[in-house]
Amino acid sequence: MGVQPNTVVYHSLVQGLCTHGDLAKAKELVSEMMNKGIARPNIAFFSSIMGSLCNEGRVMEAHHIFDLVTDIGEKPDIIMFTMLIDGYCLVGKMDKACGVLDAMVSAGIEPNVVTYNLCF
Repeated sequence: MGVQPNTVVYHSLVQGLCTHGDLAKAKELVSEMMNKGIARPNIAFFSSIMGSLCNEGRVMEAHHIFDLVTDIGEKPDIIMFTMLIDGYCLVGKMDKACGVLDAMVSAGIEPNVVTYNLCF
């Protein structure tokens, strides 16, 4: 029988998998959590991982986390969009940053002063 993993264990595993780029396995674990009735990670959880990745210059990986959030049925918020824009700006990919800004507006999320300060 053994001990069943709880929310803390699942969240730790998902964070580790996301940080190390194994998003397929992370998505599997999130699905498993949902099937077992365990609360899945929220937007703030994934934002934290994205922020760390962006600060390390791993923006493409952060973008994959962003996509994972959408794949599990969550809606990225202004913080996630802004973080991704900032990450692309930090690595000099202004075209990608502008693309994320366009996607943000298309998703019905209005950029704030912080977002605009990153772009202009």
